[in-house]
Amino acid sequence: VSVHGTMGTASCEFCKAPADMEAFRAAVRANVKDIYRAEGDVDGNHNPPPPAESSPLLCASCGKPGVKPDTVLYGSSLPARFFELVHDDDPL
Repeated sequence: VSVHGTMGTASCEFCKAPADMEAFRAAVRANVKDIYRAEGDVDGNHNPPPPAESSPLLCASCGKPGVKPDTVLYGSSLPARFFELVHDDDPL
C-alpha cells in the first residue's frame, strides 16, 4: 500500500475524477510558476517559459481548482486500504 500516495496519477480533490496525466503535466508547465527557472528562460526540452505567477489547475469534470497528484499531504487521511492491511504487516 502506498501510504503517502503516488506522483504517478492525479485526480480532483473535490469530485475525485481522475486526471489525464499528459494533460496534467501540460497544465502544470503552463500554470505553475517554476521557482528554478526565470520567466522567459527556455529549457533544453523546448518547453515554453514558465508563467510569472501560478494559477489553479481546474478539474475537467467539475471545474473546481482541486487537481493534484494522488499524494497524501499533511493533515489529510491516509488511504483506507492502509488501515485495512496494517495488521497484516504488524500483528501487534
